[in-house]
Amino acid sequence: MNMARALGLFANLLDVDKFVSINRLQSCDNPVYIDRNAPTADGVLSYEIFGSSTFERQNRMAYIDLSPHHYMTPLAAATLNSYDRTLNKILYSQGRYRFEDGKLIEDFVNGESGPDFLYEIWGKVKVKDKETITTKEVQKFFEVPREQLFIDKFPIIPAFYRDLNVSGEGAYIKKSSNVINSQYSSMIAYTKTLRKYTDTFGHMANLTQSRIQSVMVDIYNALMVQQVKGKPSKFGLIRRAMQGKNVNYSARLVISSPILQRSSYRDVMVKFGTAVVPLAYTITCFFPFVVHHMKRFFDQEFLQGGKYPYLDDQKQLRYTTITRSYSENEITDMITHYLNVPADRHNTVLTPEDVQGRRFPMLITGKFGQENTTITRLATITDILYIVAKIATEDKHVFITRYPLDNYNGQWPGRVEISTTVRTTPAIIGNKYYPFFPICEGDPANNFIDTLQFSNTMLGAMNGDYEMTVTLHSPLRERSRKNKSVNASQAVWAQAC
Repeated sequence: MNMARALGLFANLLDVDKFVSINRLQSCDNPVYIDRNAPTADGVLSYEIFGSSTFERQNRMAYIDLSPHHYMTPLAAATLNSYDRTLNKILYSQGRYRFEDGKLIEDFVNGESGPDFLYEIWGKVKVKDKETITTKEVQKFFEVPREQLFIDKFPIIPAFYRDLNVSGEGAYIKKSSNVINSQYSSMIAYTKTLRKYTDTFGHMANLTQSRIQSVMVDIYNALMVQQVKGKPSKFGLIRRAMQGKNVNYSARLVISSPILQRSSYRDVMVKFGTAVVPLAYTITCFFPFVVHHMKRFFDQEFLQGGKYPYLDDQKQLRYTTITRSYSENEITDMITHYLNVPADRHNTVLTPEDVQGRRFPMLITGKFGQENTTITRLATITDILYIVAKIATEDKHVFITRYPLDNYNGQWPGRVEISTTVRTTPAIIGNKYYPFFPICEGDPANNFIDTLQFSNTMLGAMNGDYEMTVTLHSPLRERSRKNKSVNASQAVWAQAC
């Protein structure tokens, strides 16, 4: 039983009785866990229960027997207030109620409260139907059978992660080991008290049960919210684990506000169902496709277009013959340099050697601006990669994922629109229209957009916010391997995925 699996007990509605039986867990019954500087035999640090070797103490769990009372599982108790406030008050003995004709009536004299009373009336009280997507999910969660929401045994994580003298790298809870051990011991002490004084001091018994419930939620918050999710989140186990792993052909981007100040909706780059991804990250997500289409682009320019134009020293247009194109390896090096050295993104691209061994800056010709002025100028690497990336992503989607992925709203597919420089212009190159063609002027170090933008309506559905980081990755379809235009390297990549 490793730590990840142990913490997973708090993130799911576990059948605790079955879990205890299958793993043959032993019960901790002594609230005193240290006696004469040694763990007690039946306490929460026991050598007899958790073992004495490192491996045993890392993998052995135990449990606290809460019977004959029932308590709400911590995951449900932590979110009960979002489902119904009155039921939440009963759980924590913050009010006394009596149940009549399917309704709860507040009664401070003859009413009842506490986890046992909530267990008794659960499923009989009519809760108002929820309306929003989020609250409907909460309602669906609490509509499971009562036996899944209430427990009479509480798991204890392995002793290694809360040993008092832990000094190794694997200690997740070193700083709070005293706290969590005291919490486990408090639950044992409260439970023993309830068993001893069963039929006396009814209101005090309810308060004691609610105190046990609170301690269970406190342990859940310490392990799951603070340790796993993290407060702040960048220090959580999930975030730290994700930072150490890279997924091929994916990117992590910060969400920024879309620019909507335009004279017409047609001039807005951010449209519903579209993800506006920076050029560099588009290339990262669709790298094999960009390499393939860039190879085809260069082949058409240098080998299939006849004489290639260039500017001589007097800026006069001349023509030459080029007999070779760039290979996939050369193109890969070119793109990698573009991604790793942002300062060179306005550099011009040179042609391969012509028949005389000369190389010239590539040219780009098109109609630019609102006036459709025909211009021939030197082509930058950004110009070429933008044209190629537009072709490569013409029929592609990108998946945007917000972690932790706890419901279906956390991920959605968007059509790809590519952002480049801060200033853009409409352009017609060849027979294709580009409404947001990059203007490669100024300092490239701060001239490029490097954040993700999409419709505000999708942001709300994801329960996200600006300056939040999300993950992008490109999906592949089965027919990608059957498409004749896909080269061998792409086919291998598609098959591997």
